[in-house]
Amino acid sequence: MSHIRDEEGKFLQHLKTTEDLQLEAVYRDHPYISGTRATYSKRKLDEYHGPSDHECESTPSDSETVSASDFDDLSDFLGESNEISPGVPLSGRHIVELNILGQYLRKGCSICAEVLNLASCVGESRYGLGSILHIKCDGCQRINSVPTGKRRQNGVWDVNTKLGAAILYTGIGETAVNRFFAALNLPSVDAKTLKKREREVGSAFEAVAESTCQEAIEKEINCTKDQETVSYDAGWQTRGSGRNYASLSGHGSMIGASTGKVLAYAVRCKKCKQCDQDTSKDPSSHDCRKNWTGSSKSMEPDMAVNMLHNLKDKGFHVKNLRMDNDATTISKARSNFDQNIQKFSDFNHTKKNFTNKLYQMKKDKKYSLLGAKTIKHLTKLFAYVVKSNKDPVKLKNNLQSIPCHVFGDHSKCDEWCKYKENPEVYRPKNLPYSRYLTHTFIWNICQSK
Repeated sequence: MSHIRDEEGKFLQHLKTTEDLQLEAVYRDHPYISGTRATYSKRKLDEYHGPSDHECESTPSDSETVSASDFDDLSDFLGESNEISPGVPLSGRHIVELNILGQYLRKGCSICAEVLNLASCVGESRYGLGSILHIKCDGCQRINSVPTGKRRQNGVWDVNTKLGAAILYTGIGETAVNRFFAALNLPSVDAKTLKKREREVGSAFEAVAESTCQEAIEKEINCTKDQETVSYDAGWQTRGSGRNYASLSGHGSMIGASTGKVLAYAVRCKKCKQCDQDTSKDPSSHDCRKNWTGSSKSMEPDMAVNMLHNLKDKGFHVKNLRMDNDATTISKARSNFDQNIQKFSDFNHTKKNFTNKLYQMKKDKKYSLLGAKTIKHLTKLFAYVVKSNKDPVKLKNNLQSIPCHVFGDHSKCDEWCKYKENPEVYRPKNLPYSRYLTHTFIWNICQSK
């Protein structure tokens, strides 16, 4: 671009910057995007070249004027919100079921039966990911409505239902979905349409989940003779810090120890959007999921007790509960379900607590030698000893030998210790500088235990 100066010799226009070129490319590939950067890229593009070719007129050209009488009866295609008015030219990419599209094109014009030509499309009406193409007949000039995919009898597009299932399966929401579509130059989908389809497939997901849980319970009963054991844990929509839990929803599940399959699950929710918008609305008039008014932390023990009772009603009485070190849950289970139920510490939570305790000790100057590498090695030894020792007495002895091991005293070590295999060449390579720890204060503590 040439430089244009004013009377004082100042530039009126400048060469394109790298950012201008990047934004111009973005707008050319994705003309439908919105936001500050999109507006800026469009403005820059117009500044250099005039209005973009991607800007679509709201009505067809004079030579292709479309009136309401030219269209086929669209009453069968109502149901989901129309995002683009008829007559808008095609742009971007589309998801198309080729067999459906080909069938309608071969079927031909509704008046003269002449085969329709996709190149004669004068616009589309968009319904989520589905579209109705408005194709002009080359013979009689009739505007025919051609769908790009299947629709069920209730008017719902099959591709939108599949999208609802994909959202639940991948765990993403409206923003992530539309960003993904924007990157692929696919049309965005309205939030209302997404929520409808998500609720539609959600009920089917729940029915399948209930039946698979029942099958898992039957398998667990067949595999278990006497010690009915399950693993239990809960999670929240937003992560808690250990002291502060403010999530609006929580979920929990119980997994059979023998089969490793989910036997039961539960969800607690503190809010319902429809109830909040209309306080006078009867919860029974809509699919209300609000079922909790207590604190977020108290969801965990409540869900545990609820699932224990449900499993008992289905013929599986849980006697052992494998879980984290939360005392509230097991206490409520003993008071509201079975006072004889036993608690087993979950290995992953126990290992995590062990590591956290070491890092807490490290903050004290007396234990300053506990660096990250030392803590990692101690955690590894702890995990190996716990996994390889099932006898309680043997487990206790081997756990007590770990502190002495890192100080070079292997008299209490068992077969897990590599020093026992070849004492002459063994070196503690997992410790700092491949040397044993030396700290009088901690060593005296180890000796006194």
